[in-house]
Amino acid sequence: MTAELERGLLDELADQWRAGWQGGGFEACCTPDVSYEDPVATDPLRGVEALDHHAMVLRAAFPDLRVEATAPPLA
Repeated sequence: MTAELERGLLDELADQWRAGWQGGGFEACCTPDVSYEDPVATDPLRGVEALDHHAMVLRAAFPDLRVEATAPPLA
């Protein structure tokens, strides 16, 4: 495999990322030491557990939250 992710793997990673936001957890697409920043989070998030919690809080605040693909993942 080249330094870039192959298209199939990239599509799978994007699917896993969207599933994480829908409640599936981010373990399938993130390393345990993931670092995540977002304008809604007051501080950068560190670790899968912190990202899972952040997504859970957002889903509770916005129960109809959906993350949808609008274009192919960037490679």
